[in-house]
Amino acid sequence: MSRRKAREIVLCLVFEKDYHRDVGCETLYDELFENYGISELYNSFGENSGNAPESLKKADEDYIKNTFFGVFENIGQIDEIVSGAAVGWRYDRISKISMALLRTAAYEILHAGDVPVKVAINEAVELSKKYDDPDAYQFINGVLGAVAKKYIV
Repeated sequence: MSRRKAREIVLCLVFEKDYHRDVGCETLYDELFENYGISELYNSFGENSGNAPESLKKADEDYIKNTFFGVFENIGQIDEIVSGAAVGWRYDRISKISMALLRTAAYEILHAGDVPVKVAINEAVELSKKYDDPDAYQFINGVLGAVAKKYIV
């Protein structure tokens, strides 16, 4: 469960960055964790929210930072690929939460060797069901399936 919670934090960061385009990733990351504390934020997500706090594992903290920064180090490529896979959708019509989900999962599919493609897609679909429009998960699944089919052997 800890990786899903870590993925939710990444989703929040990627979503937030879309609203603060003039703020660097390092600044946004540092401000978020200085103001809230990564462990407190981590424990606010998932099944354990409101229960006894879990300790954040180093691997999850590394995943959060590497994935967030990785998305924006590769944002041009990721957005181009997502845009090309979103057949029939203008890029500017995709909701910000859907874009954050697509960017995160596309990064995992294309650049994170430790995340299986099916897991990246499934996690994005599940997070879409939680945070996005009720029908958006179908769109998310279709776009990421197209990305995986075209770019993964």
